[in-house]
Amino acid sequence: STFNVQRSTFNVQRSTFNVQRSTFNVQRTKGLLHNECLIQEPPKDGTLTAAGAASPNARDNPSLPELFRVYAEMKTACHRYGAPGTARPTRMQEFMQGRACALRTGFYRCLRVGMSGKPMQDSKCVILGVTGSIAAHRAIDLASTLTKAGSDVRVVMTADAQKFVNPLPFKVLSRNEVITDLYDDGDDWQPAHIKLADQARLLLVAPATANFIAKMAVGLANDALSCIALALNPHARVLVAPAMNGKMWLHPATQQNVATLQQRGVEFIGPEAGALACGYEGVGRLYDVNKIAARALELLALPAKTV
Repeated sequence: STFNVQRSTFNVQRSTFNVQRSTFNVQRTKGLLHNECLIQEPPKDGTLTAAGAASPNARDNPSLPELFRVYAEMKTACHRYGAPGTARPTRMQEFMQGRACALRTGFYRCLRVGMSGKPMQDSKCVILGVTGSIAAHRAIDLASTLTKAGSDVRVVMTADAQKFVNPLPFKVLSRNEVITDLYDDGDDWQPAHIKLADQARLLLVAPATANFIAKMAVGLANDALSCIALALNPHARVLVAPAMNGKMWLHPATQQNVATLQQRGVEFIGPEAGALACGYEGVGRLYDVNKIAARALELLALPAKTV
């Protein structure tokens, strides 16, 4: 009997601990929501603004009222099952597992879409795409200049670009991790290339090779940078700075690809004429880095594109 009483006491204490831990998780979830400015407490009179309108698919994309309701239910459950000696951890665990999915789905939807229903964009987020050109080392200065100007520079390097320059200088100067592979997702559940494509205000590809320009024109997506270009949110602008051999630049195929991208709203800057790394003279040099940075900052200062 003494053993049974002690075991019962231990079970009650363990149940109390589980409830307290669940209460902490709910409070932490509330803190995350408020810290990210995703939702606010509903007004005292129970009214909601237009931002809380129900979504077309409430099951997959809960609206803000749904988030409020789920949070209120979780908070109520903690009080209901949280009395010492009467806690029922099994029921609490089942309840939390059943409701956390809806809250988590709505949380990430708000994180991606925002309260306005439009993709959230960092007004200073610049994706700097670096492709396999001898001019890739000049993109380091470009990343440094944009970062000093207050931009949030996210560098994405192709496999060929890494043959010319190491990702480390970009990481140090941009103060952000460098994406070097399509599957560089880290600990986030969302693919890195999709997340960046949603956040970007400007996609700047410098230097851009003839190969990458062709991939953009036909819509190929076999690496991180080309996937970002294809999944880029329609409100972002695109600036391309070519660098290649002069004959490659003047080839009809390249010129046709450039014309195709320009019709889609892509802006090209350069290339310049001069001595090329391949030993030839001609048009193909990367445009002046300071002028590229200046144009990028001008595009960032413009209002987001309308679709």
